[in-house]
Amino acid sequence: MAGSNAVSTGNELSSTLDSYKEKATSLDDFWKGTSYTSFNGQVTAFIDEYRPIVDQLNSFGNACDNYILYEKARKDKEEFESMKDQLVPDVMNISTYNAELSEMNRSISTLKSAIMEALSSAGSLTLEATALNASAASSTTGDTTSTTDTAGETTAATSQYAITPHTGISEEERAARVAMVGGECGSQEEQDSKMTTIDVPYWDGTQEQTMKLTVNSNLVDNYQNVFRQLTNMHWTVDPTYTGAYDYNHTPRPSGAPSDHTLGSAVDINWDNNWNTGDGSSAAVRGNEQVIEAFASQGFYWGGDWSNPDDMHFTFTGY
Repeated sequence: MAGSNAVSTGNELSSTLDSYKEKATSLDDFWKGTSYTSFNGQVTAFIDEYRPIVDQLNSFGNACDNYILYEKARKDKEEFESMKDQLVPDVMNISTYNAELSEMNRSISTLKSAIMEALSSAGSLTLEATALNASAASSTTGDTTSTTDTAGETTAATSQYAITPHTGISEEERAARVAMVGGECGSQEEQDSKMTTIDVPYWDGTQEQTMKLTVNSNLVDNYQNVFRQLTNMHWTVDPTYTGAYDYNHTPRPSGAPSDHTLGSAVDINWDNNWNTGDGSSAAVRGNEQVIEAFASQGFYWGGDWSNPDDMHFTFTGY
């Protein structure tokens, strides 16, 4: 498996580095003076530089292994759902079925969070900077639309919908939006006090329904307006895979808190929109009306980031 291979490679690299360190240290028995000190310092610096790669490889391996578990969990859930008519009421009642289905969804969500956290830990700042610079360079040739978002990171528009609100906002506007949601992220108690749970409409594929969404109190109208637009266009939303405020959401790769901790971001239909989407009718990519609906309420689409996250819309424009 790719994950096991990555971990194996990481362990081999770690052993090699330990071996180099041991050999360099053993020279101390007969090589004295400033030349040895200089040599040993260079060895130490080399090992310190490459040691983080071991952790990155292991994290990447964990992400791959968890993805295999995630994929199996998804298939098990789909099979379970396909057998609903056989299981209910012959084997179990509907409440038991729903409880087991909810547990499956929780397991899938937990695995997904573990994968995202591992991938974040595996990210190389050097490689990331190189990739971003490459994206910026390609924008000058017309390959992509490259902009700078409000966190100072380069983003590359990966969709054909380079709608103005998606291309980043000024520092002044970002400051105004952060102020609008009650400032930067504080303690969980502070953030909880800034939230409210509202009823928003959604289209379940057949008819209009209502679901609860916990959001920043100052963005109630923005959320209600965008979900009203989505409902009116009969774009299917699955409330099981849609959420906004989450104080413990995985931080951004830079280590900064996720906008979900501000209640100013929403992940929608994440079962179909992880990264660049699965191409289904519940996917955002390819549906300009959905992107425009969010843009009209000030939400920046994560699908326009250099590392696309199609399920994500954020009001602050990070």
